[in-house]
Amino acid sequence: MGISTLFQRYPLLLPTISLIAGIYIGKKIFFLAWTIYSHSGLLLCLLLLLFMLFAYSLLGYGKRWFYGFLVCFFFISLGFTLSLLQLERTKIDFSSSASYYRVQLISSVHETENAHRVEAILLSEGDSVGLKASRKKRVQLFFEKDSLLSHLQCDDELLIYTRIKAPAPANNYEAFDYGRYLIYQGFSGTGYVNNGDWIQLKSFKKHSLKHKSLACQKKIVGLYKKWHLKEEAYTLLSALTIGYRVDLTPDLRSSFSSAGVGHILALSGLHIGFIALLFNFSVERISRDNRFLKVFCKLLLIIMLWGFSFVVGSTSSVIRSVFMFSLLTFSSFILRKSNSKQNMCITLFVMLLYNPLWLFDVGFQLSFVAVLSILILFPILQDKVSFRSKIMNYFWNIGLLSLVAQLGVLPLILYYFMSFPLYFLVGNLLVVPLITLIIYLTFLGLVTFPLLVVNRIIVFLLEKTLNLLLLWVRGIEQLPYSTINHIWISSTEVLWLFIILILFAILLYKPRFQFMATFLSSLIIFLSVHFYNYQNVRLKNSVVFYDMKNCPVIHCIDSNRESYLTLVKKESDPDKLVRTMDRYWSHYHLRLQCIKDSCQQTTFFYNKPLLVFHSYKVAVIDTVLYCRKQTSTPLEVDLIYLCSGFRGSLTNLLSVFSSSILVVDSSLPYYLQNRIVAESMEKRIQCILLSAKGSYRFSI
Repeated sequence: MGISTLFQRYPLLLPTISLIAGIYIGKKIFFLAWTIYSHSGLLLCLLLLLFMLFAYSLLGYGKRWFYGFLVCFFFISLGFTLSLLQLERTKIDFSSSASYYRVQLISSVHETENAHRVEAILLSEGDSVGLKASRKKRVQLFFEKDSLLSHLQCDDELLIYTRIKAPAPANNYEAFDYGRYLIYQGFSGTGYVNNGDWIQLKSFKKHSLKHKSLACQKKIVGLYKKWHLKEEAYTLLSALTIGYRVDLTPDLRSSFSSAGVGHILALSGLHIGFIALLFNFSVERISRDNRFLKVFCKLLLIIMLWGFSFVVGSTSSVIRSVFMFSLLTFSSFILRKSNSKQNMCITLFVMLLYNPLWLFDVGFQLSFVAVLSILILFPILQDKVSFRSKIMNYFWNIGLLSLVAQLGVLPLILYYFMSFPLYFLVGNLLVVPLITLIIYLTFLGLVTFPLLVVNRIIVFLLEKTLNLLLLWVRGIEQLPYSTINHIWISSTEVLWLFIILILFAILLYKPRFQFMATFLSSLIIFLSVHFYNYQNVRLKNSVVFYDMKNCPVIHCIDSNRESYLTLVKKESDPDKLVRTMDRYWSHYHLRLQCIKDSCQQTTFFYNKPLLVFHSYKVAVIDTVLYCRKQTSTPLEVDLIYLCSGFRGSLTNLLSVFSSSILVVDSSLPYYLQNRIVAESMEKRIQCILLSAKGSYRFSI
């Protein structure tokens, strides 16, 4: 099948690709802060549309390529305009100081490690004199921990006093950009609210759809609690059936990820498919030859599935599944035969028109790529092997389905998660049947809730199935080399891997020597370049500081990839730092040694307050004691590092240590950071604020 034939068979394919390109261009322009007005993009789209209408009637068949070019350019312009409009909605100029805000909560309150997190809409803002109406922008608020917060619900209104700032970009090398993630989710700012700086206003009757969705979810979770399942089984059941993942522990997530079955914790087409199969089975039994009843039941199923997506939170992967199933059902009414690839293309096109920023959602990308991989690779590979036994065929199909889905999303998994589960095939062989059983038993458990004896039997079977699933997953996790970690690939390599997968698909459909040669050549080139880059990563001896508020560290990196991660505070927990910097460290293949106490090696010496790395001296100051010492001659060091615990005067400190460079850690209070900056300017010392600069490297 040639390119032109492909575009003719799937008419929306070219517009969809063009739309994606336009959305990506719009995102790039927005974050480059170029001054381009989105309304000019709307005008361009309108002019192109008019020109296309005239061109269609004037151009002959021989000039159809020009019309195709116009269509392509129109959808690029449309994607660019839509993404720019969506991103510009998040922009707002907040006050540079703390203000009063009246906000309405649009989510439940979630407890995090250090605070309570909640999403809200700004209703009005002002000062102690009065409030004025504000543009309804979404913000993410963090509240100091307080037992009163547990009583707050969606739609409650609060009066808060805080400083709201635009989402900050990632400050550390190659770290996850949480600020950009918030912008993609439609948030305009973030703020931290102290205890005593908020009051709950008079609550009105809750009417919003979000509140009703959360209320439905809580009712179902409440029913699950009445079944008295073990904590881990209850948590898993809530995640698998209604997408309630608040109670999922990092340990449980890690177990499922290592076993290669992490995808089942996120509601997707797998869960929607099980629900649809159950309902379709019932419909076939009831309706038989009654076409009207069959149509009515299928329409009812579509309504039920959209209701289910509403209850579980309408994530992009769930919407994709329900929308595709709706198209499949409607097309069966009209054509009796549906084209799944066509349905997927329509779904992708419509969803991006509705919300172009979904394109940058990892779940959205994984969902569509997995489905596309299944639609293209599964049919051709399924015919290669068949068994006489139905059971063998069943397990072959499950294994093959897992294989082609994992193969399709492999580039994205390596890029985003930097790991690969080796036993994903083994994991999915039993997990998929168990998930099927869990969903059906849960449905029966909810239906038979008033029938105590029957319900107890079903709940007993459900708990045993959940325990078996946990046992299976944990068993696979414990296998040697269950996961390959710290795999770093660039965005260019991701693109190259997708090209290799496309060539592999072409080879399956057209097994010719030229396609085989092209596929193998591409694979060899990719592997050669990847391993060449791996072996030729060049490092310089350097001292690196990171912007980690509760974990002051000094990272000494040797050119031979040995590195010494020095924790200034023994009680500091480096886990968050490791998660944040894992991509950067994996990129350079660093071998870490965590240093908490005094240490002396060939090129490294640490005995607080002095750290020496290849003759580069750092004074580590985390106490006020050194400001009270008196010395005749200050010790010459290359830089002074100030972190939590320092409260003294810079003048007194410089009488003990002499340096022209000062590094101020973000663990120090803001008022103290500002005072240090002012003092360093007076003394003409270079002052580096990690809270403003982010990660900072000194090459030796």
